[in-house]
Amino acid sequence: MREKRRILDIYRITVQSAGKDAVLAPLYYLAEGIVPAAETLLYAGLFNEAGKFLAGGGKKEWLWAFVGMLAGLALLRGIITCVGSLAINAGVYEKLTAFLKEKLAEKCAGLSLLDFEDAKICSQCQRAEECVKKEQIGAVYMTSIVLISCGVSGAASALVLSSYSVWIVPMALLSVLPFFAGYRLLGEKFYQLKKEQTPARRKADYFWETLTAPRSVRELRVNGAAAYIEEKWRKQNRKMEKEMYRFRCREAAYTLACSCLQAGGMGVSIGLTFYLSVKGLITLGEFGACIYAYSRLQSTAREFFSQYGRFQEMLHFAEDYFSFIERKEERRGGEKLDHFPEEIVLDNVSFRYPGGKNMAVDGIHLTIRKGESIAVVGRNGSGKTTLTRLLSGLYEPDQGRILYGGKELKQLNQETVRRQISMVTQQFVRYFLTLRENVAISDIGRIDCSQKILQCLHDAGMEADLDDLEKMAGAEAGGREFSGGQWQRIAIARAMFRKAELFLLDEPTSALDPVLESEILQQFLTVLKEKTCLLVSHRVGLCRYVDKIVVMKDGKAVEIGSHQELWERKGEYWKIYHSQSQWYRA
Repeated sequence: MREKRRILDIYRITVQSAGKDAVLAPLYYLAEGIVPAAETLLYAGLFNEAGKFLAGGGKKEWLWAFVGMLAGLALLRGIITCVGSLAINAGVYEKLTAFLKEKLAEKCAGLSLLDFEDAKICSQCQRAEECVKKEQIGAVYMTSIVLISCGVSGAASALVLSSYSVWIVPMALLSVLPFFAGYRLLGEKFYQLKKEQTPARRKADYFWETLTAPRSVRELRVNGAAAYIEEKWRKQNRKMEKEMYRFRCREAAYTLACSCLQAGGMGVSIGLTFYLSVKGLITLGEFGACIYAYSRLQSTAREFFSQYGRFQEMLHFAEDYFSFIERKEERRGGEKLDHFPEEIVLDNVSFRYPGGKNMAVDGIHLTIRKGESIAVVGRNGSGKTTLTRLLSGLYEPDQGRILYGGKELKQLNQETVRRQISMVTQQFVRYFLTLRENVAISDIGRIDCSQKILQCLHDAGMEADLDDLEKMAGAEAGGREFSGGQWQRIAIARAMFRKAELFLLDEPTSALDPVLESEILQQFLTVLKEKTCLLVSHRVGLCRYVDKIVVMKDGKAVEIGSHQELWERKGEYWKIYHSQSQWYRA
């Protein structure tokens, strides 16, 4: 039942994406199924007329008539092949693949960020991508058409053969029947092998990307570690290659055995047909046509059984795509957030990552008032980044509530919430676009606001002019190469450019020295003094300029207060600040 539903889903999306090409492709294969039977009859007529003509009793006009019909049929077949090839390759496969990629991108954009923390979901996503890349769904559609075509062609050839001898038909079918059982079983094993290899494939792809990505290549070259990473990639790849080689050997051995059986069936058929000819039961022309028809029936039957045997394998790969596409997306409904609230309250909020042993955030109580600037500090792994993701709605807490103006965040429409938020993460994106696009992509509708873009760049500590805005960023795109610190300034400018009320900066200046970092973030707070700002850092130099400091340790907010209050308390904040005293003055 599930398989039938999947096949119907595949037909639906193929027709939806390919349109008329999805109709032309089946017509091509149906025509291909009928042509061999017509050729068989015409060849039989041609051979008979040729025999009569050579014996001095045939008519020349009939001989040329059969030649003309065969030539016309060949021309028609050529036209059908051209139209069908265009419909299949440029129509079904190209249009369907583009459609599937679009839907896959939409699904990735709609899933919860937490889903991408789950290795199983990441593997499922990769299998869905491979399904699209290898055109498995298009293959299911076309294979189903091929099966219908083979059925029509086989039935037509069998009808012709049965008019000569009913024994030839079952002989042709039985000689290729093992292909069905073999390919069905091999198809199941091939899918299971590819599924089991997915985690290893992800590792191998990661190592390969590390070996070839310009940013990692430079570091590997300096460290002399390229050979080490290459060996890791080779080890992963070699293991998968050996597994695949063993499978292909089994497949080749089985195919060879089936081919031998097929050849034996062909030999028996020729002997039987020759016997019928000697007995005078069929003419010489019919003898030739019978051999041709048997060969076509055997070939068609082999194609049918082989394709049907592998059909299940293709459906498994297609199921990977649909299973991922049908995953539950991040909730989009709820009450709209029309304006930014006067305060945001985190009420006993706790969160644990999937598979994690300890709470990443544990029992947080925090009130953020509109227009307030807050620094969240703590050592690495203390839960700072997780806190910002919870606050922005990217993650939902396992316990407790996050209230925006008294309304629980998970009950609000997330799109309207995020319109109020501008965020810079540690892994900000380096877009290989123009400098203008790199800044304005946070609020793309205002991309023509050149002066505002330049002002944001200036406030982030990066000078540029109008000409600079139109230049490509990134040497990989043939543009200007920026340092890590410059890219961070661009990311901060991007955050400033967005019309938002809540600004979340998660370690946005880690590539800069502590003093310069403090200066840029101080400028950031000055520019956005009317906005609500939350800055995450393991450095404490900026803490003297914010309204409130939250000190994180082991997922808990162990201290909350101003710089002076926490300094006098001589607790965790004092320890961190004291350890960084060579950078800052108390």
